[in-house]
Amino acid sequence: MKTLLIIGAIAGAGSIVVADTASFALSVSSLPRYETEVSRLDAEIAAIEERLQTAPRSSLDHEKASVAFEERARLTGGFADYASAESLLVRAFELAPAGAGPFLTRAALHYTMHRFDEVEADLAAFETKLLLNTRERAAIAGLRGDVAMQAGDFVLAEELYRRSILLRKDMKSVARLAMLMTRTERWDEAERLYREASLAYHGGRTYPTAWLLLQRARNARMRGDTDSALALCEAAERAFPNWWITDVERAEVLAARGEQHEAIALLREATSGRERPELERRLAALSKLAGDERSARNYERRADAIDARWAAVFPAAVHAHGATDHTHGHGHAHAHEPAHENGHHAQAQAGHSH
Repeated sequence: MKTLLIIGAIAGAGSIVVADTASFALSVSSLPRYETEVSRLDAEIAAIEERLQTAPRSSLDHEKASVAFEERARLTGGFADYASAESLLVRAFELAPAGAGPFLTRAALHYTMHRFDEVEADLAAFETKLLLNTRERAAIAGLRGDVAMQAGDFVLAEELYRRSILLRKDMKSVARLAMLMTRTERWDEAERLYREASLAYHGGRTYPTAWLLLQRARNARMRGDTDSALALCEAAERAFPNWWITDVERAEVLAARGEQHEAIALLREATSGRERPELERRLAALSKLAGDERSARNYERRADAIDARWAAVFPAAVHAHGATDHTHGHGHAHAHEPAHENGHHAQAQAGHSH
């Protein structure tokens, strides 16, 4: 069977060209799957935890462990891993010298958990370092752009994102700008930038590639090109098989096409064994559209129960889950983004200020 490859061209009114190619005919079984990547992170976290047993007073090792838990949380959607990441960062600050600690890493976690008003203080503290390298300066500009986008200041966000790209052009900096283009309905520019971000990725893992394909799918869906969106979802599935986030985007595409029952089935599969209140509420909305009020009430109750379990730990994120429409949930876009393309240990090293 030939493999379909997205060749990244825009044709006609924004449709994505999909071509058959034998040169891309990697078997799905040879590609890293979602389960394989989670197992790798499980082993990595276990090794870090073992190292912490022998060096329990290492602030940097606690930060590395925190970043590993957050990366696994991004893959699995598990709040428990975010809670572990949070507690490890608390310990990292306790062990760091006075006035030092992983400020940049904590700023990024603040953003992920929707604590937008707490990001700037950590970025300002991190900037007190005598010498900031280019990677760190780009990360600071990017995070400030993220906060500006959440505040609806799209002009400032674009300025900060472009500054980040000038400092360090990599997958993450370019993808941030692409997401802003989608947010402001500049569909063609978003597509171009997502393809540019793909070319800027040089890591060895496949899930960042799948993530970029899903962002392109979302961009295509929101501009009304559901055929291209479905093709991009299929490409993401081939790049990184069995990722639940792919099912979420595919479900949104099906819902946009009016295929509510198929969308509900996919979302139910994506939420199985996973606590994602925003997806439960999306299921409730789709069930209402399908005329199933009883199921809609059940999904709402499940969402409320999940919120209640985690409200004390992550109140800002819980509030966002209750307030954000998943169909246009830009506030959740970064919640599923991959870790730094050159590895999360590099991110941990960059985030630690002494």
